[in-house]
Amino acid sequence: MGEMNRVKRGLIWLSRIKYCRGFGIQSPNDYRFVRYVINEHSPYYQYAELMKSYPQVDEDDRRLCQLYFRLSNYLQPLYYLDFQPSDEVSAQYVCAGCRGTKAVRMKDVHNLLSFRKGVTDAVLVRFSRDMAVGDLQPVVVKMLEDSSESTIVVMEDICHGKKRHQLWLRMAAHENVRVSYDLYYCGILLFEPRRYKKHYVVNF
Repeated sequence: MGEMNRVKRGLIWLSRIKYCRGFGIQSPNDYRFVRYVINEHSPYYQYAELMKSYPQVDEDDRRLCQLYFRLSNYLQPLYYLDFQPSDEVSAQYVCAGCRGTKAVRMKDVHNLLSFRKGVTDAVLVRFSRDMAVGDLQPVVVKMLEDSSESTIVVMEDICHGKKRHQLWLRMAAHENVRVSYDLYYCGILLFEPRRYKKHYVVNF
């Protein structure tokens, strides 16, 4: 994502002001997820340590990395599948959120097919912004078909370009996806089958 213009970031925030911190969400589970995972502002002590270790990370990318930390802390995943990462920073945040998580760099659908066979443990998946839509599509199809209720999928830059946004909308509409969150900078998918299908816009 890189360092976004502060004026643009402010305009995005204002356009979503009515979606702040879970306002209007009726489901207690969904409200807690937005309030205490997506938009939790508590300064975890690991944040300062990670900032010292990775001072080169800009403000926008650090906000996403801290989100991955909180998702990891919430899900306690056994694996973190990172598709086409440009560096190891997000993986370090994920592993700080859950010390038992194993980070795995993924390239394409072939990596996924070989990895997912027989895996039903909790998995956090990131499709980085560096992954082109053409590479994303076959992986997304397989992921949405096979994901268990203990999987969380994050796709970055869901509003960056028409094709990417359309792919995100198809992902959110998939029958196996129960709850989806549009954070503008990324989208989050949950697969818990007992929950009602919902889509939320969140001011992140």
